[in-house]
Amino acid sequence: MLRTAGYQAVAAPFGAHFEITSGPGGIEAVRLSLRRPRRREAANFLTRAAAEQLREYFAGERAAFDLPLAPFAAGAAHSAYRLRVWRALLDIPYGATRTYAELAAAAGGSARSVGGANGANPLCVLVPCHRVVASGGGLGGYGGPGARGPRRARFLAVKRALLELEAAGAVSAAAAG
Repeated sequence: MLRTAGYQAVAAPFGAHFEITSGPGGIEAVRLSLRRPRRREAANFLTRAAAEQLREYFAGERAAFDLPLAPFAAGAAHSAYRLRVWRALLDIPYGATRTYAELAAAAGGSARSVGGANGANPLCVLVPCHRVVASGGGLGGYGGPGARGPRRARFLAVKRALLELEAAGAVSAAAAG
């Protein structure tokens, strides 16, 4: 499919950015970063397409993504359980949320194991782990291993912004229909 790796960062409208990497199997990662990009961009057609689709999503013009995702490609080095959880994340509709327990029922496992799989999701936003919330109504977690300590509140603010963006888009779509 693609012979060279690519890297590109795209700014989000809420003070963060997402770093996109691609490789032979498609988009390999979309990672949330609260810092300015430190790498020099080496964009390719896949990272440019992903960046454009993310910009459309942030503008409320896109509810789903149409990109090849490397973690789902044949031979990808992820456990069958994580892949099941990530596929279940793809089934959560735009503007909706599911609890960790609901996702565990859909994918098998426990709420805690779903949390672990969510934290390992390399494709944030594209595989919408931000749509998973705690059973008691709280946000749960967001941002993977980098979202610990004092930075946790900033990562949760991004999760809240993503959920609000989708809720506003879902309301607008319902009102227009």
